[in-house]
Amino acid sequence: EDVPVAPEDVAGAGQQVELEFDGVYQNSDVWLNGQHLGFHPYGYTAFGFDLTPHLKSGDNVIAMRVRNLGDNSRWYSGSGIYRHTRLTIANGVRIPRFGVGLTTRQVSGAEATIAAQVTVHNRSTGPASPAVRVIVLDAQGKQLAETGIDAQSLAAGEKKDALLTLKVANPPAWTPDTPQLCTAIVQLIINGAVADQVIETFGIRT
Repeated sequence: EDVPVAPEDVAGAGQQVELEFDGVYQNSDVWLNGQHLGFHPYGYTAFGFDLTPHLKSGDNVIAMRVRNLGDNSRWYSGSGIYRHTRLTIANGVRIPRFGVGLTTRQVSGAEATIAAQVTVHNRSTGPASPAVRVIVLDAQGKQLAETGIDAQSLAAGEKKDALLTLKVANPPAWTPDTPQLCTAIVQLIINGAVADQVIETFGIRT
């Protein structure tokens, strides 16, 4: 199916545009303006493509072909785009897809230690110095913890992982009987402004 993307300039100067699929069953090829972006064979994993180098002024057309042929994993597996699809526009300095990892290192009734690994990617054409901030909220929106690291220098095209530790007092522990989810707001800060933000939900548990 051919899908027209928003007309005129989709991205501003220095912005990056990605097309993300949470699931396409299966053997999918994707094109933008006739340029083959790639092939994804497996039907149950997320994938995406960078549209930025191939965008043009005016109409842009995305085309996808799905070839669901031969044996399948069950008697009826479905076919085509069956999960969420997103057109993501981000600044040149950003947190990439799957760029946030949250792990409970230790938890008790009194305190939990949360490790946050944040990937920072500078896809701009010049150096950048982003700081990283992580804020943890409970299910009611109450702030439980906040931490950050100072600005770190990234050359054009460079990618680094920032490792942060948060201490949460009296943590709302996740269990099968009380599946309480917290929210982590992960931000990149450049010159005092939020350049990118990712929001993830997670449970405090071992």
